[in-house]
Amino acid sequence: MSPEIAALIGAGIGAVGAVIGAVVGYRTGRYQAKATVDAVLLQLDGQRRETERLRRQEIYLNHLSAAEEMTLAINKFLAQLSLGDRALHEDLVAASDHMQACVDDLTRTRSQMRLVGPPALVETAENIREMAAAIVNDARAMRMNVLTDQGEAMAINARRAVQQLADAVDTWAAEAEGQLTRSV
Repeated sequence: MSPEIAALIGAGIGAVGAVIGAVVGYRTGRYQAKATVDAVLLQLDGQRRETERLRRQEIYLNHLSAAEEMTLAINKFLAQLSLGDRALHEDLVAASDHMQACVDDLTRTRSQMRLVGPPALVETAENIREMAAAIVNDARAMRMNVLTDQGEAMAINARRAVQQLADAVDTWAAEAEGQLTRSV
């Protein structure tokens, strides 16, 4: 074999080797880039889910705080009411207004929950809001009948309603906690 042919064969082998090396390098680069993009997408998905969970948790906590504030406001009103003729009308009005503000907070947090919560949890939150609103409506009548037997009977019923409200809030809180635990 002549040196020219050997040089041509060597050059051909070198060229084929270079092409194979380039193709392998190109494929390896593509796989590595795809793996990097997939890893970034997976990380972003995890961050998105965590952000959604934290948002849901914040809304649930806001609703729970509003419900507990409502329960405290009702109990304060009932304590004022139990003073009977010593209860100052202005104190009863202020306590009643505070209860209405708490119902407004429950309405706001329930509306926020509609954006993130499962329907069952939203429905329970709506029931809590309706129970609280009914107690506030009854409180107006209690305020007018503070010195009568009817007022005392209404107060007894209100205390029962407050216990039912507290039980409903506890049930809702357990459901919300379960939702947060399942979303982790």
